[in-house]
Amino acid sequence: MTRTRNTAWLTGCRIAGDLLNLLLFVVISRQFGPAGVGAYSYSFAVATFAFVIGCLGIEEYGLRQYARLDSTERPGFLGELLGTQTLMVAAAVIGLAGYLALTRPSPATLIMISALGVYQITAAIVATLFIPAMAEQRMLWPALAQLVARAVAFAAAGCAIHFAHAPLALALLGFPPAAVIWLSLAIRSTRHYLPLMRLTVSWAGTRRIMAILWSFALLEIFAQLFSRVGVIVLALSVGDAAAGLFATGLRLIEVALMPLSFLGVAAYPGLSRLFTSDVPVFRRSAVDL
Repeated sequence: MTRTRNTAWLTGCRIAGDLLNLLLFVVISRQFGPAGVGAYSYSFAVATFAFVIGCLGIEEYGLRQYARLDSTERPGFLGELLGTQTLMVAAAVIGLAGYLALTRPSPATLIMISALGVYQITAAIVATLFIPAMAEQRMLWPALAQLVARAVAFAAAGCAIHFAHAPLALALLGFPPAAVIWLSLAIRSTRHYLPLMRLTVSWAGTRRIMAILWSFALLEIFAQLFSRVGVIVLALSVGDAAAGLFATGLRLIEVALMPLSFLGVAAYPGLSRLFTSDVPVFRRSAVDL
């Protein structure tokens, strides 16, 4: 019952956010045409790689490991995980800056990538901060927090374009404030579940985490390469209009597969605990899933 309820919340909030994103696509398309949609999709795809580098497998590994630990070990583990992520976020920022230096985007594109980059990097950190709530299978508030952040960002951009007739680059400046709201909600959640947690940057802890993290990271890298490289290549080699058409079709496929993905997310914490405590029940639960 809990798994079904969590799946429903995660899927419902995500679909609601995607509908808002679709409305923003419509607004951008009517105001700026396919080229505007392509520019927006290209900027989001580039910013998504900053997100990937900043959270390479951390959410999946962190959720699995956190669910298996007892309450005394959890604050130290999450503190080390966030410390490792701090270094990964620094690498993501450096990598994004290097890509921008090589491609030399226009000022408008630079503003869009920067605004969306702040939002995406914040999303990476937020996913880690919500691990305690997700591990306790309290997935309503992480889902609602994401919906609130997306609603603020999309509404700000849509209103700026539709009512103020703002350029696309300036309209996307609403994304960083939405990221701040999202981050504040995630910090509040972490303090509720782990009031004693403190950020810890330790080379020993980072090496230990990275030694396990690489397998989770590879999966995330290939998934993002599959879904984002097409948009980037089309934008750079063909044009923004072609990238916009491709991104629209790709988004429909992602939305269609979403319930299946979130069913796995909802079951993951319970399966992680059962794997080390009750193997027969774990097998039955895995078969049910």
